[in-house]
Amino acid sequence: MLYNVLIVEDDRQTADSLAAQVGVLGHTVAIAYGPRMAIQHLNQVIPDVIFLDVNMPGVNGLEVLRFLRRDPMTAKVPVVIISAEEVDSIRQQAFEAGANHYLVKPPTLEDIESAIKDVMTKCPPPGLPGIQPVAGQEVTPGAQAEAGPDAESGPKPEDKPTVKPDAKPKSKSKAKRSTG
Repeated sequence: MLYNVLIVEDDRQTADSLAAQVGVLGHTVAIAYGPRMAIQHLNQVIPDVIFLDVNMPGVNGLEVLRFLRRDPMTAKVPVVIISAEEVDSIRQQAFEAGANHYLVKPPTLEDIESAIKDVMTKCPPPGLPGIQPVAGQEVTPGAQAEAGPDAESGPKPEDKPTVKPDAKPKSKSKAKRSTG
């Protein structure tokens, strides 16, 4: 299956190289040359998977990842961290922030293909095998359950897309969107 992939990388040469590799695999690719461009892109299109660099000037990739996990529209989008860092503490921080996979630069074509296959198997988009709506209910990508006592902690990596009933709730609470 082919996917829409967003690459968030501030180094143009690295971003273009990664995009070429993803493109060779047949996937559609968009590039954001930094966090600000990524947010602008995500306001228009939600990709199937995001490749996200850690070390970027200003806002680093882990901060961007935490933002993505707090936003209901991107909370469930699989994220592959790409980093020159092979340090276990950085890898651990990435997974704690909500990363689905971690690649060390420069990744090989096989690494990229394996990462996409891995995250899309574990986090398939709605309508793919593994996510079956209950009769009379619809699957809503990125929807979150009603706010509970630990709602501030954000989504957990093991969360699945929420299935919500056709009936509309009597009242909705609107959460303020954090800007960083």
